[in-house]
Amino acid sequence: MKTVKKITRLLPLLICMALLAGIGVAYLWTSHAATPFVSVEAEKGTIKAPASAVADSSASGGNAVKFSAASSSNKPIQLSQPFYNYANAAINAYNSATDATTKNQLWQIAATPGSIWLGVDQDQTHFTNKVSSIATAAAQAHQTPVFTLYAVPYRDCGSYSAGGFQTKAEYEAWIDWFTAGLGNKPAIVIVEPDGIGLCGTDQQKADRIAELKYALDNIQTRDPNAYAYIHAGSGELSISGAVNVLMQIDIKKVRGFAMNVSSFGTNAEQISYGNQLASALATAGAPNMHYVIDTSRNGLGRDTSGNGGQPEWCNPPGRALGVRPTTDTGNSLVDAFLWIKIPGGSDGNCHTGDPTAGQFFTSYATGLVQRALDNHIVTDLPNGTYYTGK
Repeated sequence: MKTVKKITRLLPLLICMALLAGIGVAYLWTSHAATPFVSVEAEKGTIKAPASAVADSSASGGNAVKFSAASSSNKPIQLSQPFYNYANAAINAYNSATDATTKNQLWQIAATPGSIWLGVDQDQTHFTNKVSSIATAAAQAHQTPVFTLYAVPYRDCGSYSAGGFQTKAEYEAWIDWFTAGLGNKPAIVIVEPDGIGLCGTDQQKADRIAELKYALDNIQTRDPNAYAYIHAGSGELSISGAVNVLMQIDIKKVRGFAMNVSSFGTNAEQISYGNQLASALATAGAPNMHYVIDTSRNGLGRDTSGNGGQPEWCNPPGRALGVRPTTDTGNSLVDAFLWIKIPGGSDGNCHTGDPTAGQFFTSYATGLVQRALDNHIVTDLPNGTYYTGK
């Protein structure tokens, strides 16, 4: 009986404690539900790949760096949410690294959203399903994937990154497969780096114009939630020459153009050129063109040492990561700074010992990272902390 009386006296206190606990749980639920977490999870120093599951507050992968400036509600959905961090080659290098310093350096790349490059794939079902699964996973995570299409015939004019489809018909079918996989989901699409630098025979040049026009038209028509940006070089093309090609491929149908893909021009250089190009396009009949800049390796600008006789863009020494992806660019025409080139991906057999184009180059990657950290271009992300925006 005494026990019952004690419980009776304590009952109001117990009810009060239960109410407080319920309020606390509700607060935690709503606050976590509103926080955009990234899509890579680290566990015991190893990154799980592919990175398709969204980390939550109980995941062992640590915290996300919150997306802030880019989450303004007045921006289009493509630019109002974090960019999707899909598994890239840096993850495998990170997993293979054995010393703490190298692991930390590679984490800076692995934990930062980069573009998903899509090349030649002859299997329609495989390719369409791949695009669909990535776009779906990103949408479910309330994130925007960045795709780079890189398969146009006579790619790179037969140089270091030679390749692409053999025929115009094959390429256009591949574009159809891509848009079928994308559906109507939000995405940023970088179209054919170096594609507007026409080369080859007159027929190859005419085909290139038709191929790029087909790509832009179909991406925008079939997915109004996709922002397409055709690569317009790194400032090396004349404004008039770039405008001539861009107008032929009907750039006014899409959001705009991309600058500096896989190159090293500083943001100031690229913005100067990009603003001039946007103005010239407006005069030519394509107003309101916006652009994005690849900042993946431009932290210390271009190499002026001569690069041992190799092209300045081909694995030049002494370079550094640029600012991490963000839509907080400080320029109304620049939609975003993006890591389009995955830092550490080789540009080709430029120097003795360099891997072939596209292969991950660990020693080059760690150099890019360390110089960026030393020069305070990027902040050090502790292992298990993911970057989702500035």
